[in-house]
Amino acid sequence: MALTFTRRTIRLFTRVGLVVALAAWPVVWGTSHYLFVTRTAFLERMRSEGVVVDARPVAIDGTLGWQRRDLHYDVTYRFEDKQGRAFTGKDFVTVSPNSAARNAFEALRDPQNPAAFRPDARVPVMYLPDDPRVNGLKLRFDIARVPEGSWGFMAGFASAVILGALVIGIGTLMEKRFRPE
Repeated sequence: MALTFTRRTIRLFTRVGLVVALAAWPVVWGTSHYLFVTRTAFLERMRSEGVVVDARPVAIDGTLGWQRRDLHYDVTYRFEDKQGRAFTGKDFVTVSPNSAARNAFEALRDPQNPAAFRPDARVPVMYLPDDPRVNGLKLRFDIARVPEGSWGFMAGFASAVILGALVIGIGTLMEKRFRPE
């Protein structure tokens, strides 16, 4: 069965595409707002209830950011909660190359063996007292102002606008080029 285009099917295609693009915007906004609210609540809960302990680093992997303006550290650490239970955690933090935080992370390494850590090396970690499995680097909670993910709204909104523009543009071009015989 061949697909035939008429003015009516082209208009229907354009209108349905426009409705889909317009309906996508509230979904993107709602999802982004939900993520923002839950992440902000999590940050505030960690800042208000979190217990700070010194953890022993197990592994630190530092990479330079794609614009070479920041350093991204992946840190694996071990700590004990107030009941003496041992936990292993992993977190990341992004810092500028000339910041005090970078100097603090680089100071954890043993000067004689850069692949190892100093015996007294410790990183400050925060955890929730009722669930120590929820933990992270204290530095990340100190420097985080706006939760990550707000870029998702911009990307989703831009995608919805581009989708709507493409559907309207294609439909308009098809309608203008359509010549009934």
